[in-house]
Amino acid sequence: MRIGRWVLSLLVLLTSGLLFAPAVPRAQADPTNQVVYDAVTGPGPLRAVGQSTRVATTSSDVVLGAKLSSPTPIVADQAVFAVRRAGDTAGYDTGYTTSYTIDSTERTFTASRRFPVGSYTFWFAYHVDGQWLETARRAFVVTDGGTSAVPLDPIDAAEQSPVLTGIGADVRTAYAGVPVRFAATLSSPSPLAVDQAVVAIRDATGANHDLLPSGAPITVIGPNTSVAATDSFFPGTYTYWFAYHDASGWHDLATPRTFVVIDPPAVPAPPNASWSKVAGASDEFATYDPAKWRKSTGYPASTNDTTGTSLAFKDTNVTVSGGVAQLAAKKESYDGSPYTAGVLESNFDVPGQGSYVEVRAKVLDKRANVLSAIWLQSFPTSAASNPNPEIDIQETFDYSKLVSTEHTWSYSPEGEDHQVLDDNRSPTGVADTSAGYHVYGLERRDGWLRFYFDGRLMWQSRPAVTQMASMPRHLILSLEAHLGQPVDSYLPSTFSIDWVRTYTYNGS
Repeated sequence: MRIGRWVLSLLVLLTSGLLFAPAVPRAQADPTNQVVYDAVTGPGPLRAVGQSTRVATTSSDVVLGAKLSSPTPIVADQAVFAVRRAGDTAGYDTGYTTSYTIDSTERTFTASRRFPVGSYTFWFAYHVDGQWLETARRAFVVTDGGTSAVPLDPIDAAEQSPVLTGIGADVRTAYAGVPVRFAATLSSPSPLAVDQAVVAIRDATGANHDLLPSGAPITVIGPNTSVAATDSFFPGTYTYWFAYHDASGWHDLATPRTFVVIDPPAVPAPPNASWSKVAGASDEFATYDPAKWRKSTGYPASTNDTTGTSLAFKDTNVTVSGGVAQLAAKKESYDGSPYTAGVLESNFDVPGQGSYVEVRAKVLDKRANVLSAIWLQSFPTSAASNPNPEIDIQETFDYSKLVSTEHTWSYSPEGEDHQVLDDNRSPTGVADTSAGYHVYGLERRDGWLRFYFDGRLMWQSRPAVTQMASMPRHLILSLEAHLGQPVDSYLPSTFSIDWVRTYTYNGS
């Protein structure tokens, strides 16, 4: 939500004709310790390798797992998960054992420990006849809680992929609807021309979920090529790998990696006995309270980037009477704009973690073609409040859906870096939300953002940018020009707000 600079980009990446399938069986999650396994083929006893997480914190265990079998018994005098941290000569090995036998019955070797901050590579190793034998390597990173780069598994000769040097995702287990990040690095000593390149993804049925790399399409793989892609998925087990297409056909690089998607945790809808109302951050609009609200926000007018239409914010377009706040849109010239509109930004903060805010409102008449918005942001943006998260609870781009978006507006002397982190359009079951009052709610708790419509959970996300769920924000109620040209015959018209109620969580 910004003057002239607000852009909501929805890029649907569709690829077709990719009919190839993974070269190895799909792995499943181990329910006993949450390890997600990648199937491994080739010589040696290793049948699968995995871990519980690819991005951990110093306060959480990383569980490592290997599945092993051999038609000819192997009697090792030692076995261990070898773990190495980048730039560190120390070892972080775990699960060390002696006299370990591998035979035709599949055995699962697991171990866990906590690690200091860093980037790690691990593999299962066993000692036979005076020498250490090593197996496929995988990667994970440990952070102090901030966002990290996607850990890349090193590609060894056994995977027979000379072009691919690393591949990975940022999760082993993800929640449905939460974006999964993928990355790969490639190297070709002489330029390798390609006409398509994808992160190839398959679900358990073999259905295609391929992703084009972010940014410009890859046409050449050179000596130092990096790719990334992001998407969210429905519950299930998925495999992924990197593939490119050239004149000779499709090329699948390396063995597929695996991730599992599960349903988000179910919680009772707020408010309930576990929530306490915050009087100073709530308003029944008996009268206008200047201690709680101001009739302006961080920009003087809302401008449509495509049509150039603008609505100037004007104090007199905000009225409060009879227990209802009214924000009006009018056809009138003011401050260089041909239309005026009302806006309210709270002086109070809606708390971060452990908060729920809901607004009962009737959005402005759909026929007037002026967008109504309920959102969280605090102006002015500054480096001190980076990344300046913005959460749009509802914007009436579609009057039959709850349209919500998560943004950041990181500030620096060079300007603002705007990113759309996630967005969702959830059908409400109501044909036209402007025909009556509805309750729009946002819960922020345990790292989750949960969006509600009339008390029903519509969607939820767990943003990687932790400030999205934790930073206190102002509540803004506004009319915007994002729909384009208003329809003059339906103006003036009003966005009516019955009440605003904020709660904090007091349960466990």
